[in-house]
Amino acid sequence: MKSVQTSNARDRVSTRTAPGESTEPLCVGSDPSKFFPDGLGPALDSQVAAAKQVCSVCPFRLNCLANAIRFNAEEGIWAGFTPRERRRLSSRAKSLARFDRHLIERVAAGHIVDVDRQDRSTVVMGLHRQGWDIPRIARAMELTPIAVQLNLQTELELEFFLHAHERSKLMTAECPI
Repeated sequence: MKSVQTSNARDRVSTRTAPGESTEPLCVGSDPSKFFPDGLGPALDSQVAAAKQVCSVCPFRLNCLANAIRFNAEEGIWAGFTPRERRRLSSRAKSLARFDRHLIERVAAGHIVDVDRQDRSTVVMGLHRQGWDIPRIARAMELTPIAVQLNLQTELELEFFLHAHERSKLMTAECPI
């Protein structure tokens, strides 16, 4: 088993809560190696799944991801995201700057539009926000309903990531370290 060194960034997660909520992130007091999995194949997958399960119900998930962004965490599970997932979301967030918003309108109008894979989840989310249900989106974009659901999930993760990124900027402005 590898030695795990953690920064104290997890300790910097806000403890402001509503009455009756936990005052500490669920990972505080846990074995740090649980959030820095080590292994191969199914063993690694099992360790990652266990860490993600803890994160999925933690009320400090947004602040945790904001800290991971703020401190450029390159290892470990933070807010339920692996380093690879955080890099993917960061890359996806950068690509949004070049996204053509008219693409959603053209698909909604019934034009046959070839949407590249990188923009697909944004178009799916845009149509969903316009009140389209999953089967209708699937027909319009020639996708399976499961593919539409996966694209919606990807876009929701991206929104969560972007919100955490903005929060990390506010945290840096409020309390530079």
